[in-house]
Amino acid sequence: MANSSENATGGNRGRRLKTVLAGIGVAIGAIALTGSAIAAFSIKGDGTASGKALGAGDLKALVFTEVANPAGDLLPGGQGAAAFTVANDNGFAVQVNKITLGGVTVRPVAGQTCGPENFSVPSGPITLATPLVVPAKATAQTGSIPNAISLSANAGDGCQGAAVVVAVTAIDAVTVAG
Repeated sequence: MANSSENATGGNRGRRLKTVLAGIGVAIGAIALTGSAIAAFSIKGDGTASGKALGAGDLKALVFTEVANPAGDLLPGGQGAAAFTVANDNGFAVQVNKITLGGVTVRPVAGQTCGPENFSVPSGPITLATPLVVPAKATAQTGSIPNAISLSANAGDGCQGAAVVVAVTAIDAVTVAG
């Protein structure tokens, strides 16, 4: 019987040892799998990047156009506004700060006579009281320059209702970040 109780005790120990070793093996395997899942290599690199400022050939000029039916605010000896629309075909907004006016053309009412000598515009740059911001890709931003056109006090009746067209040039226009 001593042998059979020894075998019984030795057999339990063997089973326990196998169970412990199997548990350790599973734990080591789990650690190994977990370790490989979170292992990562640090990778660094360097190189270059580039950008380019727009060149003069990339910039598109603003296009000023007369307003078809401006307000009739000119009286002999007085001043009136020069109304216009401006288009900006650039992909960025432009702020107009100063302009010049020139090249007066007159279109009298049918049957009337009125020449450009009856009108005048300032000869130097005009600083806009409120800068005009023309959005990117805008096709018809409106603007007006108060008191920009003068009508002679000696203008005849032929100038009544005449349309006055004035050349406009933006001389201080800057890009607007946005």
